[in-house]
Amino acid sequence: MSLKKQTLSGILWTFTETFVLRGLSFIASVILARLLGPTEFGLVGMISVFIALGNSFVDSGLSASLIRTKDADETDYATVFYLNLALSIVVYGIFYITAPMIAAFFEQELLELIVRVYCLTFIISAFSAVQLALLNKRMKFKQIMKCKVPGTILGVLVGLWMGYAGFGVWSIVCMFMCTQLGTSVMLWLNSSWTPSLVFSKEKLKYHYNFGYKLMLSGLIDTFYKNVYKLIIGKFFTVQDLGYYERAHSFNNQSVTMFTSIISKVSYPLLSKIQDQKERIAVVYRQLIQFSFFVIAPMMLGAAALAKPLFYWFWENSGYPLFPYSKSYACPVCFILCMLLISMF
Repeated sequence: MSLKKQTLSGILWTFTETFVLRGLSFIASVILARLLGPTEFGLVGMISVFIALGNSFVDSGLSASLIRTKDADETDYATVFYLNLALSIVVYGIFYITAPMIAAFFEQELLELIVRVYCLTFIISAFSAVQLALLNKRMKFKQIMKCKVPGTILGVLVGLWMGYAGFGVWSIVCMFMCTQLGTSVMLWLNSSWTPSLVFSKEKLKYHYNFGYKLMLSGLIDTFYKNVYKLIIGKFFTVQDLGYYERAHSFNNQSVTMFTSIISKVSYPLLSKIQDQKERIAVVYRQLIQFSFFVIAPMMLGAAALAKPLFYWFWENSGYPLFPYSKSYACPVCFILCMLLISMF
């Protein structure tokens, strides 16, 4: 299959996957919002920054390094697999020990147990990180969709059942955990690769020298995007953070959906032409321009429709979310405009 056909096929299957996954998650979040209320979402929002930082540490840019390495062999894959697994155990241990301090910081005792349970997803995801990277590297996006959709369905069903059964915040926690567990199992069942008992210090150094830069960049970006949750969770009520979390999640649906499609397809695509620098520059410029002309109207539309949409989905409980959601559109559009202008 030619590179052009692979790209078009990748966009199609990635769009289908993203649309289905986001749709299922959105429906589940709306139903759970009616069942649980803002407090439970606020509790999960308090630890979201730590979960995001932990994921950045566990991956450490190693998956991206595998995708860009043209001549990667079994030693590369096995080395990254064991390194990911070791990092996940170390990071989980750190959060297990510091869970009481996190709970004390937010003055929420329940967070101690939530952190210790939720962070198990680090280890679960590490078991399938290489399988996912291999499928991305080979641009097997249809196969990725077949793995992620069943996992998401499992998580949504478990979360909704627990929500109706009165498990409170644990319905959200278990929904995410079951989604990750189901996806990891499907990736193992649908992947032809299994780790062999080999490990190379040279390969470790090669991949980590590339990956740690992405890790540092990801940590800075993650902290910047989530620092507001730390501040709101510390100085305001858990309900306020719950409203902020729901508004932030709802308002970012259109943007993150589109950007995730572009990034998932573009990175393995650009990796295939990494030796053609001029061609990469042209393709990247086109991706940025295309992204702007799609995302900016979405954000303006989200601002215009925020009030009726929130009233429709969350009834009266949605009104406190409306000012939070509407405030996102202008800054995002401004940033996108600056990116576009800087290219000329």
